[in-house]
Amino acid sequence: MPAFFSDNGKLTLPSIPHSQDGRYAPIEIGKPLCVEILHMAFGDVKDWWGKAEILVSSWAKSGGTAKPGARLVNLMRNNVPEFHHISDFGAAEYGHQLVYYTPSYRGTTVRFSLEFLEIDRLDGNEIAKLGNALKGIGLLPVFAPQLSFLALAPQILEIGRKLYELFNRNDVVLLEHMDLSFNEPDSNVLTSGRYVLINGNQNVLTFAQKFRLEPDNMLHTETGRLAEEEGLKDAYVVIRINSVQKDEYKDFEVNSTAQGLLDAVVNQGISTNIAELLTESVKAANQFGSFEKVLGLKKRLNAEPEKQDEWKKAIENELKILSDDQAILLRDVLGL
Repeated sequence: MPAFFSDNGKLTLPSIPHSQDGRYAPIEIGKPLCVEILHMAFGDVKDWWGKAEILVSSWAKSGGTAKPGARLVNLMRNNVPEFHHISDFGAAEYGHQLVYYTPSYRGTTVRFSLEFLEIDRLDGNEIAKLGNALKGIGLLPVFAPQLSFLALAPQILEIGRKLYELFNRNDVVLLEHMDLSFNEPDSNVLTSGRYVLINGNQNVLTFAQKFRLEPDNMLHTETGRLAEEEGLKDAYVVIRINSVQKDEYKDFEVNSTAQGLLDAVVNQGISTNIAELLTESVKAANQFGSFEKVLGLKKRLNAEPEKQDEWKKAIENELKILSDDQAILLRDVLGL
């Protein structure tokens, strides 16, 4: 189950230092970090009727915590044929590219997992209801527990439970994991650019020599043929990492933490009000932690004026975690 970095289209091991993709902003501490699904190839999935129903989900977290990240529901599609590709999510059906986002990267290891599930054990009517439920949620992106606790319509509660059950009783088409570290030896290298995660047991050296990742985000041979035309039957996913600010994702880490707690008690009858309260509590705790860090950094700034540029930069990075109003207030109070 190999993973590769696309170095100008050439596949290289992510643990080998590689060149920066000039189309993307370089990863820096204090800058935004965005991980998104760029392309999905489903391989030879099919059921008895020739097509499959696919659910794509992901988890992500940063740092050294042992707790799993909360599951995101990224995509659901009916009637997926063999060797189908998706790059454009469109607006007619539910789909979202986001895997992980932080407005201010702190230099920790970023860990994520992606899963393609073949959900043919549901009948067509149930699949249609699930798809409509996903489109009906007003939150972006959708975390799996939100379907049970934060749905806009009460009738979606049962649908959310069914979706949760799907994760444990259907056929896995792809399940891949990747940890990426910034400036750490003996680790997969975190840089901006495209990464490819491939299902199945592949010979890494042979695979890298045989295929390239072209600008269309699909694997091709050196002669331009699609990988499946040259015998690749396994699913793969292309991930894009970039240092780009996306304000609509700013609360991703807070929501992910809250959803992780909800995940532990799914189907236990928690009310929507309690779920929302939990989310707000996690957000408040996160903001309080940033306040504490800023105060500590201000003390170091006062004690070491010769390093004021270093400490001011660290303070600004931490202020990005807060809302604009909170950051302005803290700057005024501390005389920054």
